[in-house]
Amino acid sequence: MNPQKLTALAILCLSLSAFWACEKATRQSSKTKNRELAIAKNNEAVQMVFDLRRHSNLHGDSLALVLSLLDESIQADSSYLLPYSLKIRLLNEQNQLTDAMLSIDDAMRHSTNNPDLYLVRGLQYEKMQAPDKAQTDYRQALLLSEKQMLADTTKYYPRFVYAFASYLLHGQQAGLDALAPLKLLDLTAQETAQLDSYIKIIATSKISANFSHSCNLIISKLYFAKNRKISQ
Repeated sequence: MNPQKLTALAILCLSLSAFWACEKATRQSSKTKNRELAIAKNNEAVQMVFDLRRHSNLHGDSLALVLSLLDESIQADSSYLLPYSLKIRLLNEQNQLTDAMLSIDDAMRHSTNNPDLYLVRGLQYEKMQAPDKAQTDYRQALLLSEKQMLADTTKYYPRFVYAFASYLLHGQQAGLDALAPLKLLDLTAQETAQLDSYIKIIATSKISANFSHSCNLIISKLYFAKNRKISQ
């Protein structure tokens, strides 16, 4: 190939590289804006729920408006899990179990192999009187969280999912035993408080006693914990 063609090819390659870099930056910027919009819509819905609950007015048109805000949040960024969490909880409170399950399935389509969601879907199946399906999802949550624990030993959030799944599959002591190794770590005050809260949930069997609260707690607190690492 002659020098002129090589130069032209080099220029083309550089142009393509610059184009794709620009495209990537544009997509990243768009993704960031979508996440920001999703967070804003979810926060608006959360605040509205808080205000409406204070006045015992979370029903009818008010509830529909909250659900609409959550749908807008999900539409903006379907990988953002918190709006699913609140939507699932609200639908269950209204005894709309099938719609709640559809929301869980929707979340799972956008966050595959997520042990948190398998745990939540298992709880939903249990609420819908499908214990065999619940047990299948608990086992999957256990398996996936164990894989995450082995893949990155510095992150502690998979052990919480593992502990909840162990409790639901094998009983209270199994869940508490799964959390025990975390007590040996040099945790911050915030991490210690979070660990204590999970121990209390299992020790008092709150997962079974209050499904809606537990479902919301698991999917939201574990999501917040994902990027936090164990203090070394």
